[in-house]
Amino acid sequence: MLLTWALFTAEIAQPAQVDRLRSALDAVRPRAGSVHAEYDDPLNGRELLGYCFESGAWYRTHGGRLYGQDPRGRGYWGFLSPEGPVRVGELESGADSILDEYFPTLFVIRALEIPGAAVRAEQDEHGWVVEFALPRGRRNRTLGELPPPEIERWGGMDQLVRTVTVTLDHRFHVTNRLGPVNPVEDGAVQPESAPCSRPGFQVVSRTPDPGADTRLVRCEFLGTESREAFWDRAVSRSVDFVVKNPERTPVPVAASAGEEPPVPIRTRSSGVSAQDLRVWLLAGGGALALAGLVVYYRRRG
Repeated sequence: MLLTWALFTAEIAQPAQVDRLRSALDAVRPRAGSVHAEYDDPLNGRELLGYCFESGAWYRTHGGRLYGQDPRGRGYWGFLSPEGPVRVGELESGADSILDEYFPTLFVIRALEIPGAAVRAEQDEHGWVVEFALPRGRRNRTLGELPPPEIERWGGMDQLVRTVTVTLDHRFHVTNRLGPVNPVEDGAVQPESAPCSRPGFQVVSRTPDPGADTRLVRCEFLGTESREAFWDRAVSRSVDFVVKNPERTPVPVAASAGEEPPVPIRTRSSGVSAQDLRVWLLAGGGALALAGLVVYYRRRG
């Protein structure tokens, strides 16, 4: 009951040590520039990821799909392929949690921003231990964003709230994470920091999934990259990757009955260049997002 109540309390009710941890992490974590990374999974292909420290913009491209949020807060998700559109609209507040297994410190940074989520923090000679109380042990949605039927399905608030305990070293890199997290349920995860990691922001050398062998192949911190340049680079990398790796693009699910099928976005091989797609993504999002409609790119000719 106490953990459930903690999720509804204001930040001033959190332990003083939590405030100290937040301040210490804020003092060292990157505030400008960005990070771009590339991971390879022998079974499922490569993934591109990035995070902008200044704006909180981010992206993840995998299997022909782009997920992300631009510096203006607009969300993007869907296919960058000949078979379907990228959609533009609102994302959940914790949608960037899909980066957590690659950038573990991001989980800590963002979870500390959730009012009442951090219920305990302790510091010792090795670093910090912080305990979070989160819905199902995840930060992708707050309790306020969960529909009542889902809360009921999980047995109510007391059953829904789970504890995640994170151990941080002196660089604020996660050395152990215990709790219900994918892909290890109710187990401990020990992320391995890649050499490119920075104080206050960790990049893993491989993901913790025991059923995969996803490893870092490229990592780049750009200390002076602007928020606009970050998103331009995110789209350029993603589009170029899909154009050059068409065999990695899956076939999307067909439209539902009565729903007009989407008009495909074409890649260079079918008449539209990567530059066309970049311009469409970067410049076309504004008016389409306001309309709240699916983005269509009409066939030429």
